[in-house]
Amino acid sequence: MIVLNAALLGLALGALYAMLGVSFSVIYTPTKIFHFAHGAVFAASGYAGYAFLEILHWNIVIAVLGAMGVGVVLALAVEFGIYLPLRRRHASHLIVFIASASVLSLVTAIIALAFGVSQVALPTPIRPIAEGAPLTNEQLTSLIVAVVIIVPLAIFLKRSPWGIRFRAVGDSPAATVRRGVNVPNVYVVSFVLGSVLVVPAALLQGWAAGFQPEMGFNAALIAIATTLVAQGSSILAVAAVGTGMGLLQGLSLLVVPSGWQQGITYAVLLVVVVLATLLRKGAVLR
Repeated sequence: MIVLNAALLGLALGALYAMLGVSFSVIYTPTKIFHFAHGAVFAASGYAGYAFLEILHWNIVIAVLGAMGVGVVLALAVEFGIYLPLRRRHASHLIVFIASASVLSLVTAIIALAFGVSQVALPTPIRPIAEGAPLTNEQLTSLIVAVVIIVPLAIFLKRSPWGIRFRAVGDSPAATVRRGVNVPNVYVVSFVLGSVLVVPAALLQGWAAGFQPEMGFNAALIAIATTLVAQGSSILAVAAVGTGMGLLQGLSLLVVPSGWQQGITYAVLLVVVVLATLLRKGAVLR
């Protein structure tokens, strides 16, 4: 039973990690930007959802849509206010990354000023789905939401013209421009879609562990790591990497105290990235 509980916890974490990775990958595929500010969108939309639900007492559907609106507005502000000017000046990837990380730091500080540095939480209790069942309502919801989001998204991006445009722009923006594709529009659509997709993960994370101003930092690291490990693969591959990372983290609690949870997260990220890099280099050498 202990192993089962750890595995279910890991799968629920993996569902969140998969949504984070997929939402980041949608943006990274065409733009090739290490959009560290995605963590700011994650945190801001999560806190917006909390405010809409618990302070303004909005209906849950309206609150979720409002949180998505906040995330989209912030992402587009970053695109038009920071990335686009830097792109026009042919700034290096390092400069863009530093600017993106600065946005995350700024948004984290603003959230701390607005809501305080203490954790806030949604009042919905986390309980087993049935008496004696090892699966909780939060874990089941995370798994269902991840499947409902990721599977249709993978089909859409594989078969739709927008999915083809995303991949084509990522491979060669100049070539797609010659074919008549409006590359800036592709960037905008990717930021809108990726920012909408990250909101369910933010709200589920807040339900499971509460909202903290710095929650965007871990989210950004996880999103980037899952995307890089599955680089060049499909959305389903990114989701599989995220799920595997969450499962590994959950099972690690069998041998490592839960107080080391954050350290476990970073250790899992390090192991996964290093192993993926070594395997990729080995494949190249062969």
